[in-house]
Amino acid sequence: MLFYTEPLVAEPLHPEQVGLIVNDVDPQSLAVAKYYKTARGIPDENVIYISFHSNGGEVSEEDFKTLRRIIVANTLPRIKAYAVTWTEPYRVGCMSVTSALSLGVDQRLCANDCSTTLVSPLYHNGGNEMLESTIVVSMMLAGQSERDVKKLIDRGRRADGSFPQGDAYLLRTKDARRNVRAAAYRSRFEDYESRYNDLHFMETQFLTGQPRVMFYFTGLHVVPYLGTNRFLPGAVADHLTSAGGMLTDSYQMSALRWLEAGATASYGTVVEPCNDVGKFPDPVKLIKSVEAGESLVTAYWRSVKMPGQGVFVGDPMAAPYGKKSIDPPQVP
Repeated sequence: MLFYTEPLVAEPLHPEQVGLIVNDVDPQSLAVAKYYKTARGIPDENVIYISFHSNGGEVSEEDFKTLRRIIVANTLPRIKAYAVTWTEPYRVGCMSVTSALSLGVDQRLCANDCSTTLVSPLYHNGGNEMLESTIVVSMMLAGQSERDVKKLIDRGRRADGSFPQGDAYLLRTKDARRNVRAAAYRSRFEDYESRYNDLHFMETQFLTGQPRVMFYFTGLHVVPYLGTNRFLPGAVADHLTSAGGMLTDSYQMSALRWLEAGATASYGTVVEPCNDVGKFPDPVKLIKSVEAGESLVTAYWRSVKMPGQGVFVGDPMAAPYGKKSIDPPQVP
């Protein structure tokens, strides 16, 4: 195990800083919101109800603008993050729901081709600076079923302040188009020694049978054998490919497969991003931010330079290396 002496600098999210967004005509959204509110001790006044009927993965820009106006109007000044409790829709035009919610519907943030987009103002901010931003970051408590999301929420609670000792895997695959992040792995980590996780730079197509996975980053359109590995509570994992953010109808592999395998947060793009590394999480920034004690939603947001086309999924409050603020109440 490697060690470093950098102190924890981040403050994890507190329950009063989280806004719970609920679609009150979606049974799964209602059930997930009720469970998360109890599990995390979210105050009643932080719950924001909206009503819409989903027609699949996409909602129109005009409809979402109306919904967002309601959400913003009912967001207390203390709110720093949104927990979105539905799985569909995940897309707003050529933007993700999480980016459209946090940054607004803006054509400069998305593209239907390989164009670069507007850079997130959160990309260079970290720790308490990010929590002081006026932008409310967001993450979807998404899953194929209510049961899947409740298991995710339970993992997130177990992760808090657990300081897991695990392994970080950064894979270089044979998929040249999707392997673009791997080129800089070793050089970017040269001056960083993890306090908690052994770093593994591997040339292989996939992992199998690993017992303590905390981070897993790769580039493939489908990642096999996920279920053979054991992900620690609070684990983060994603794959660079075009359609990982198409949560319920991906023609590749949905980011939800990572959550089903045991990860606590993931990311994927909802429309074709090409293989621009700026549109995907920077594993170096992400690992450093999580290990510094940030909640997963803030760590993930500050790791993506151009997040307009990407959706963040998982438990936003989970903070495996953060100090516990309170003991959450027991969920019946």
